Amino acid sequence: MALAILAPEVLEKMRAADVLVPAPLAVSASGRIDEKQQRLLTRYYIECGASSVIPGTHTGQFARGDPALYRHWLELNAGMIEHTDYRKRMFKMAAVGGRGAFDMLRAAASAGYDIVMVAPTALVDTKGAPLDEKDSLKLLREMAEVIPVYGFYLQKAVGGRDFSADFWSGLFEFAYGAKAAPFSREKTDQLMNAAVRSPRLESLVMTTGNDDYIVGDLLKQWRDPQRPGRKLLFSAGLLGHFATDTAAAVRLVGKVKRYREKLERNGGPTEQETADIIRLAGAVTSMNYALFDTADLPGSPPFANCVYGVHYRLSRLGVICAETDIRWPNGNSGFRLEKGRPGLEAEIDQAYSSRGELTDDAFLTPELLKHWKAELEGN
Repeated sequence: MALAILAPEVLEKMRAADVLVPAPLAVSASGRIDEKQQRLLTRYYIECGASSVIPGTHTGQFARGDPALYRHWLELNAGMIEHTDYRKRMFKMAAVGGRGAFDMLRAAASAGYDIVMVAPTALVDTKGAPLDEKDSLKLLREMAEVIPVYGFYLQKAVGGRDFSADFWSGLFEFAYGAKAAPFSREKTDQLMNAAVRSPRLESLVMTTGNDDYIVGDLLKQWRDPQRPGRKLLFSAGLLGHFATDTAAAVRLVGKVKRYREKLERNGGPTEQETADIIRLAGAVTSMNYALFDTADLPGSPPFANCVYGVHYRLSRLGVICAETDIRWPNGNSGFRLEKGRPGLEAEIDQAYSSRGELTDDAFLTPELLKHWKAELEGN
């Protein structure tokens, strides 16, 4: 079968994007989507300037591996995007993973999505054992016959695995880019070097998901030593940190992009502009440290509460209820509830309250939220 081709206008939207949101899942303890909550979340991201709102990522609990819930979410999300005034800016990306990834991918194609990001958890056999890189690429190419695919280098702490440079070179023969989230400078370089050397460089759009190095990633560029004129930068941020305070995230990425443009010009940025970027990088990292609960504490390993942190911050903004349910399969036909830990909420409050310019506190007024809710209830 022939590969699915990404529409040129979608590729241009991906190149122009600043922020892609891995959407949280607003679901009750019964396992059902709270439609009012989910619609309000999506409306918030659209109004903030996101170029895509992506169901099925880690931030969205991988849709809990529930096919019916995932299809419902796909349709709800697509409907919100298609009826917005911002359709010219937005495109529809979904995420798939786990043993049911191929079925999820077909569901996304049926729901009219433009492209699908494939998590490494999808690269397994029928028993759940990881495929080797050759068979992984074979599976990904089969997926790319159904709908255009996008790669995903996910950190090991939340279900990722290591890949070789040859794997990424093979993927870029047919994929349209990848999200870099190995939380490793070395592995990010490996991925980006494979991309910049690809014969399909003009068809690749790369995004950073390294929450621990957001500003640094957006500033860096990669070059092909054999062809010095070829360079590659991250086009956008696609990370859990941007699933809250998203309007501020759009401003952040815009500011970093303007700064990196000045780096290419004669004269470059001023000393003050450079000092501002350095301070910005430190502030964002400190906020992320709290939001993602990266501290390695007794009984609370790093990232064990990272989705809870996003939900908590969204609840402080009034966009989501604090009672939303976050749970993960524990491998024994049960679930692990993600409920935060003592002191985490205070740490997040402190990190965000001291950096108002990097939050949506001023943007999300009670009047604006009331207006959105009234409009959504009228639809």
